[in-house]
Amino acid sequence: HDYFDKCIYILKKTTGLVISDALAEEIAMDYMRHPGYMTYDITRENIPYIMGLCMTGKSLVKRIIEDNSPLYHMLKDKSEVKLVPIESQSTTKRYRIESNAGFLKLSFSIVNYRFVAGKTSSLCEFMKLHVGIADGKGTYETYAEKEVKVDPFYFNKLVHSRNVFPQRKEMMDIADRILVIKE
Repeated sequence: HDYFDKCIYILKKTTGLVISDALAEEIAMDYMRHPGYMTYDITRENIPYIMGLCMTGKSLVKRIIEDNSPLYHMLKDKSEVKLVPIESQSTTKRYRIESNAGFLKLSFSIVNYRFVAGKTSSLCEFMKLHVGIADGKGTYETYAEKEVKVDPFYFNKLVHSRNVFPQRKEMMDIADRILVIKE
């Protein structure tokens, strides 16, 4: 709850998907419906990745992604998709995902979160980014997949950083409304 904004930030940095307040609210609702907070493998360090894993498939068409990100590399050479550069206040170049093939239903999800551990110093964590394409039968076929290595200590580093990470009021309002267990 207290670090929801940091979880969203880590998901954005890990995937390249620019997460609007509306999408952040959907992610929080998915996490509570799952319920992500009761996931067997959850630790303080992997909350952002488990939150992404609990996310139901999200439509990608018209969404914004960052340059040189995993999602960018997954989609840049696909003939059905056009990545349209957009103006942004960000220092990173951004693109809006458009369809080159008329109506296109792409669904983004995070699947197969896993870790490989020997010693704490050699802990490696991975998650698979999955983009599915509607097959017309009510299911999705794999359109693109990419396994990304994630830093198992990123969340703690961000929480305990000396660099102040200003909390966004909108994110904290979402957390206050959704990420609470009600009796």
